Order: sequence, then structure tokens, then C-alpha cells
Amino acid sequence: MTKPKANENGDGSLKKNGRPSSYTETKAAAIIAGILTGEAVTQVLKRNGMPSRPTLFRWLEDHEGFRNTYARAKEFALDLEAEEIKGIADGVVRGATHQEVARQRLRMEAREWRLTHMLPNKYGVQRHELTGGNGGPIQTEDITVVRNRIANRLAGIASRMGGNGAGRVPAGTNGGGPPGR
Repeated sequence: MTKPKANENGDGSLKKNGRPSSYTETKAAAIIAGILTGEAVTQVLKRNGMPSRPTLFRWLEDHEGFRNTYARAKEFALDLEAEEIKGIADGVVRGATHQEVARQRLRMEAREWRLTHMLPNKYGVQRHELTGGNGGPIQTEDITVVRNRIANRLAGIASRMGGNGAGRVPAGTNGGGPPGR
């Protein structure tokens, strides 16, 4: 039997280098609880015994369950922030000064900006794409051309019904309609 290399375990798998992870379920739960109560992650991490930002990032990479719970907690916190907007708006009282109203507006707009950028599919501006037939480009036509075509068809119908067809519109004119239309 050959001796394992310095970076291998006895079974041939690679050893993890570095010190052991400081991840615990208790610390992970404290981070999630902080997020759910509206505390910024940076503030949670400043508490005694909490990991650094790079360590938190590594935990999110290494622990799938924690990563999924963290993502759900962050989205839930943004949903709570969306509800706060209504509370802020309802909190503006009659007789408030211009400065008080401006402050509340700024608070609402800051939250709206975060929501539209952090969860654009849920809170962003909805964009609708317009297309022509079969998904192609939209076809446009000069209204005077359309108006002339209709006038000529009507004149043709009138002539078949006994009229003289004098109502035909020469191509390139506005069909006798008001100027500029």
C-alpha cells in the first residue's frame, strides 16, 4: 500500500486545507432572525461572535440549506419593506410641513427603488413588447395613403351604383380631408 500524499486523506480524497468552518446552526439562525426583523445583514455581522462578510459568503456557498433560507428571508424582508411604504404614506398627517412631506416621500422612494431593483420581476416596471404579425416588426402606413385608398374604394362603389366616379382621389393627396391630417 502506498503512503497518501500530503493533500490526500487515507481514502484518496483530497483534504480540505485551512481551519475548520465556524459555521453553526445557531449563528445561521441568528443571521436569518436579524434579516426577518428588518436588520441589515451588515449590522447583524457586527454582533459579537458573528462571522465576517467573506465568511458569510463562504457559508452561503458551502451550505445549501442556509443559502436557500437566506434567500427566502431576504425576499421576505423586501416584501415587508413594500408594506412599509403604505405605512409611511398613511403616516403623513394633515397639516404636515413641506419638509415633513418631503422626508416621507424620500423614505418611500428609497424603498421603492430598492424593491424595483432587488426584485424587478415582482416590483419592477412592467414592460410589454409590441410586435407585428408573426412576431415581426410593427408595420406602419401613412394615414393619407390609407385615407386615399378608402376614398378610391368608395368612389369605385359609387360609380358602380350609378355615380360618375368623380370622387376619385389622386395618389399623393390628402383625399380632400382637413389640412394636416
